[in-house]
Amino acid sequence: MEINPATPYRNTSTEFQQYALGIGGPCETFSPPAGYWCSNATSGGGAFTYRIPSGITASTAVLPHQPYKHPEGGIIQAKHPGQWASWMFEIGSGAPNGNGVYQYTFSKGGFQGARGANSGGVFYVENIFEELDAVNEWFYDPSTQLLYLAFNSSSPATAGYSVPNLKVLFNITGSQSAPVQGITIAGLTLRDTALTYMDPHGMPSGGDWAFERTAAIYIEGTENTVIEDNLFIRLDGNAVLLSAYNRGAVVQRNEFGYIGDSAIAQWGNTVGVEEVPGMGWDGTTGDQPRGTQVLYNLIYEVGVWEKQSSFYVQFKTAQATLLGNIMYNGPRAAVNFNDGFGGGANVTYNIMFNVVRETSDHGTFNSWDRQVYVTDVLNGQPSFIKAFDDISHNFIISNYGAAEAIDNDDGSCYYRTHSNFLSYSGNGMKSDFGGHDGIAFGNVYAFVGGGFTMYNTQLPGHEDQFYGNTLVLSDDGSVGHNQACGSDIQPITHDNTMYSPTGNITECGMPLSKWQSQGHDPGSTASAYPPNMNELILAAGSALLGL
Repeated sequence: MEINPATPYRNTSTEFQQYALGIGGPCETFSPPAGYWCSNATSGGGAFTYRIPSGITASTAVLPHQPYKHPEGGIIQAKHPGQWASWMFEIGSGAPNGNGVYQYTFSKGGFQGARGANSGGVFYVENIFEELDAVNEWFYDPSTQLLYLAFNSSSPATAGYSVPNLKVLFNITGSQSAPVQGITIAGLTLRDTALTYMDPHGMPSGGDWAFERTAAIYIEGTENTVIEDNLFIRLDGNAVLLSAYNRGAVVQRNEFGYIGDSAIAQWGNTVGVEEVPGMGWDGTTGDQPRGTQVLYNLIYEVGVWEKQSSFYVQFKTAQATLLGNIMYNGPRAAVNFNDGFGGGANVTYNIMFNVVRETSDHGTFNSWDRQVYVTDVLNGQPSFIKAFDDISHNFIISNYGAAEAIDNDDGSCYYRTHSNFLSYSGNGMKSDFGGHDGIAFGNVYAFVGGGFTMYNTQLPGHEDQFYGNTLVLSDDGSVGHNQACGSDIQPITHDNTMYSPTGNITECGMPLSKWQSQGHDPGSTASAYPPNMNELILAAGSALLGL
């Protein structure tokens, strides 16, 4: 079933102008069985209707411990071929295929990412007895109820092992009409919840994510909940999830480490599609987390199992504040906004580094906005136009595979990015596939591959803007990548101070001075690195961040 209403209609963009939802069909494995990627109206980068492999073929050169006596119940851990997510598939059956090759059919799985593909990427196998060949590996045989452990003989006899069976430690559930009020969870150590990656996942909105609606602390229908001064350690699923209606929640001064999926997540509900409760384009009912404060948390080593994970992620959530958090060591973006629902978020004075370590084609901060939602966040009246999200005064090191510092991907709009210190990314700013009204100003981009990448056609009055930034290119060459140079509508660029090794900086395939002679990019300058380049960068960053 296809849902693609004529209204609301986003007339500010050239893409993602209507709400799109597919029900059933390829979404039958999701909970609920519906999502943007199951519709026939998907668009943007590499878009197609969701589909996944149904099995795998492997030779003994790849898996030398074959044949497996009982492969059923084994798990194939695989990457999406674009390394955008990880998939987990349960093996239903296996059989030889001749010449040392074995074929396995999947019984379930592949729903851990919303973006499908015809084939998988790199993989490994687990939960098969013959693969129990390294210290600390284990295998549970459900037929005999025996747990096998590859024991390290040098371990002390007093060594302890935990066998977790709980996935939720605290469940605080009320409703919008009868909320639970004033709950505080403080000063605890929460650890050792069970794996959740084979549990039902849903497609929350139009981003690339699928997600399981569960966590060690699950909060729904609350007001003024506080989670503070706790240690979350070695949780094999999500740590904290705010679901549906929540107001005034505060998550502060906690430490999160070695989390199987995401540390902090928020997932709201909408209406408009009667066949699927919680889904639709109408967010004016307010059944979402709004105004949550995520303050001064230390978050590291997330995504141990699910690689489409972040330190903080939000789905159909508005007006969150992320302030003073330290986030490092993760497989994908540090912060992800899976959609443009409502806006009004403030991401400020955070430290983010060592991300996109196990995936690709992503930024330290990532967003999408492929679905059209109506909310009352902008001015108290129903509108498909979101309030600006503000990203400011952050210290971001985009090392490992971070392609951009701020990755405003497919359709992202109304982002104000300013006064940040951003280093080592492929590009500083990104806007593509119908994105618009992205404004980047007053930032320091240190040793980046380019200033911005913008490969979309924008409408008059909704141009992206890039101005007043200090930009240090790691090499000579273009400051703007994939720019629609022949278009009548150009991004608004001006007064940027730019450096490269020799000062040979180009824009739209020509020297900056020539581009400027045609009336573009006034006030911007291009210079060679001065002898004290590093000192200048540090001074500029210190001034921005008040160090």
